[in-house]
Formats: sequence, structure tokens, C-alpha cells
Amino acid sequence: DLTESWGAPQDDPLFHDGAFCFPALRSGKLLVALQPERGALAQRDDDYHDLSRTPRPGYVAFYLWLQQQADAMVHVGAHGTLEWLPGKSVALSDACWPEALIGPMPVI
Repeated sequence: DLTESWGAPQDDPLFHDGAFCFPALRSGKLLVALQPERGALAQRDDDYHDLSRTPRPGYVAFYLWLQQQADAMVHVGAHGTLEWLPGKSVALSDACWPEALIGPMPVI
């Protein structure tokens, strides 16, 4: 789905010098990071609540990286976009994008 929707991961705006790079700050055990755009910035309003839109590779890479970096996640300000990803809205399965991206990590 990623390649079909967005092309090669290397074409993602967050991909630089052979790796995905995320705006984040670590202070001790605390990691503060900005959630990447789910889609194209110019289409933010359309992408934000589209339940069928596949997130871009940088968004996916961010959450897979975050699973390795954090024990829990807190959204500050507006809610994140995880709940608007393709898949069921309740009783998530491994085939649902939110479940695949955050795994067992608590979201507060």
C-alpha cells in the first residue's frame, strides 16, 4: 500500500542521507517529537480525517521507530492522527494501521 500510494520510501520528505530523520529532542528518559504529516502538507485538511488514505512512508517509519524508543506516548495539543488511519475504529487487529504502527504501546 505504501509504495502504491506514495512511491519509493526514499522519495519521502523525511528521508535524508539513507535514513528517515525526525524532529525530536531527548532529555533523559523523555523524548519530545513532532508527529510527521500523515500525507502531503498541501492536502492536510483532506488527509487528516480520511479513513481510507494510506499514510506516507515517513509517518510509518516514525511510529515504527517510536516503538523502539518509548514505553508510552502522550499526545499534547490536538489529538494525533492515528485514530483516523485505515482499519477498524474499535477492536483493532494486526491488519489495522493504528495497531500495526504503535503495537502494544499505551497512548495517553
